Amino acid sequence: MNHFFYNYGFSILLFCAVACLLFAGVKLKKHFLKYILFNLSAVLLALFLYEIYSYAKDTHNFRATEYLGTYVKNHDVSGYKPIVGYGPRSDTNFQVSSIKKLNDSVIFDVIFSFKNGLRFTPEVNDTSQEDFIFLGCSHVFGDGLNDNQTLPHFFNQFTEKKYTVVNWAFNGYGPHHTLKIVEDILLKDQKFLSKKKKTIFYTFIASHFIRASGKVPWDTDGPWYEVENDSLAFKGSFAEKNTPDNFLSLRWNIIWKNSNLYKSFFTPKTQEKDVILTIKLIQKTHELLKKNNINFYVLITNSVNDSTFVANFTNSLKDSNISYFLLDSIIPDIEKNHDLYFIKGDGHPNEYHNKKLAEFLAKQITK
Repeated sequence: MNHFFYNYGFSILLFCAVACLLFAGVKLKKHFLKYILFNLSAVLLALFLYEIYSYAKDTHNFRATEYLGTYVKNHDVSGYKPIVGYGPRSDTNFQVSSIKKLNDSVIFDVIFSFKNGLRFTPEVNDTSQEDFIFLGCSHVFGDGLNDNQTLPHFFNQFTEKKYTVVNWAFNGYGPHHTLKIVEDILLKDQKFLSKKKKTIFYTFIASHFIRASGKVPWDTDGPWYEVENDSLAFKGSFAEKNTPDNFLSLRWNIIWKNSNLYKSFFTPKTQEKDVILTIKLIQKTHELLKKNNINFYVLITNSVNDSTFVANFTNSLKDSNISYFLLDSIIPDIEKNHDLYFIKGDGHPNEYHNKKLAEFLAKQITK
């Protein structure tokens, strides 16, 4: 019942408001008030019809695109996780299936394996004295790909399985997760710190700007950082930031953000403060790693020409002496031959994309 009201509550409230206004307008004798109420009801009716139309359209599209398999809505995979907010359970090893279909055509049908709460990378050398950690979102995690098609897997192959390669990325993560993993997990792991040499790769995409500020619906318990007096401050979790003051405001907040009106016209956009926060997060990550003699590289998957925000982010890395690579420099034809490097009908990097990128990264660290 709660899910039904949260999903359709805005439409229900609009319908009730229209009915009340029309009823009041009929009862009133003053023509001026009637005119106001009838016109207001017409505006709300238009919003109600827009909601209904949008629901019908979304339902049609949802039926066209199906997500199946044991990965979908699986609490073991994306339930609450201490420190980072959500992610795979760390106390067990397991596999899940992930299937995406479009109009009965299979986009992908793959298996995700998890070991100790992380995406499993086959054939790594767990006894190596050198660690390579991959941090980021679905692009590194390997959404839509099998275990032997991810970026960390191919990096392991191109480095001849000499090193311990760990995939700490997960779907929907951002730079705030990267910093939290570094400062509260990796830098407190004596096994990791004892390694003679350590390197961390973080892969950036433009949507990480709004993720860092907690503006995405799936990251309700993620690590919450703010910039205060030009310094980065950890404030807790987004649950603490976004919890309304009382029961009614909490329910209204859920209903409003589930409405199609909100999704169409009021969804958060990247702001300058989001970019500044992201820059501070990466600078802090770099600072912590540098103190511990850990190599750090940022891989920027968006062209600097995509937006002023991405260009500003790239320039800030340069000014801070943070090593970075531009994807369109590694794969020059990536925009021209987009379908060659991304899963058709999905948009995530495919096996060929990861192979090209891993080969480049492997050559960089072996120079």
